[in-house]
Amino acid sequence: MFPSSHTFSTRRENSELDASSSSYSSWAGEEEDHSPPDKIHLNDLQFHAYHGVLPSEKSLGQKFLINVEMKKKRRNTLSAFDTETPTPSSKTSTEEVLKAHDRIEHTVDYAKAFNLVKSIVVSGPQRDLIETVGEDIAGQILRQFASVDEVKVSVEKPHVAIDGDLRSLGISLVRRRRNP
Repeated sequence: MFPSSHTFSTRRENSELDASSSSYSSWAGEEEDHSPPDKIHLNDLQFHAYHGVLPSEKSLGQKFLINVEMKKKRRNTLSAFDTETPTPSSKTSTEEVLKAHDRIEHTVDYAKAFNLVKSIVVSGPQRDLIETVGEDIAGQILRQFASVDEVKVSVEKPHVAIDGDLRSLGISLVRRRRNP
């Protein structure tokens, strides 16, 4: 789940991490393919890390909560509810078609995605801003997983040094792969 309160969005049109990266941009506009995308979720990942502006955040660290939603083109498999997917030929059964698509290569390996996010948050460069941590995650997801067209990332700090009552502070951003 992505938090709705105490969160702000960063949204940059046509943003790019750097010229050498695979290109991606902010979410904007309609999908070219009007079929709904598949979504892969990594929910409520918790890590202790050393990001922040304050010296205590850099030396003592704190807990970070991360959510990632990856959108990818719909898998090309048969569905009883799908009238657009061609039916199997007389030589190929529905079960054979489904079995051919029931492979990790046809989706995002969420264990690899989890480990990528963990390495960025825990072992990656120490960042002052959680917006930058979110950008790092989004950029690496788009670079490492070619089937992902769009990624939404939220980064929360549940324990912040603010004199007030709140559940957490955080950011949410969406980045989308540019069409070549």
